[in-house]
Amino acid sequence: MTADSWFYGMVRAIIGWWAGWYLRLKVVGREHVPPSGGLLVAGNHVSYLDIPMLGCALGRQADFMGKLELFRHPVIGWIYRRLGGFPIRRGGVTKEALGEAARRLQAGRVVVIYPEGGINLTGELLPPKPGLGLIVARTGAPVLPVYVTGTGEAMPRGSWWIRPRPVTVWLGPTLRFSPVSDVEAGDAGEQEKAYYMEISRTVMDAIERLRRESAKREQVTG
Repeated sequence: MTADSWFYGMVRAIIGWWAGWYLRLKVVGREHVPPSGGLLVAGNHVSYLDIPMLGCALGRQADFMGKLELFRHPVIGWIYRRLGGFPIRRGGVTKEALGEAARRLQAGRVVVIYPEGGINLTGELLPPKPGLGLIVARTGAPVLPVYVTGTGEAMPRGSWWIRPRPVTVWLGPTLRFSPVSDVEAGDAGEQEKAYYMEISRTVMDAIERLRRESAKREQVTG
């Protein structure tokens, strides 16, 4: 199921207005977002608030991968599906999730993935999972690295309310990699698996550069 465009646009407009007022949401690097075509967005993940903030920042309708448990909740699951989200099991990208992501990217949609595999509370970026590289190798889609700051302070994990803390979304230049044809999840040899990890690490390096740039800017303005 893909997103209901009218519903998505309405939700984005409401959240975007609220985030600009309450969280002073800023977006740096929106010029890096291609206006059309399949795009895989990869970013850090420290709070459930990352999802709506990134959805507002991209300027394009985006489909978010989400853990399977979210879709089992009757209300959250319904909203997630209406917004174009689709499930992924913990532990890696399954053949079904890979196929769904590839189908959407090849249809020219934006797909969002968190390469660390889930919410990260360490304060440092974790090593990436190979799933990101697998999707890129299968589709050849460009990758947009993203780093979000402030969401962990505005809505820490476990919190049921959102605090008025400034949030900034940093968007980096897109990255491109050579595709590997006819690759199925769980079917690749060691050479292909090494290539998936190389892609994932390269993307994480780009996210790390955005993290350093954001920290440098905060020191200057702070």
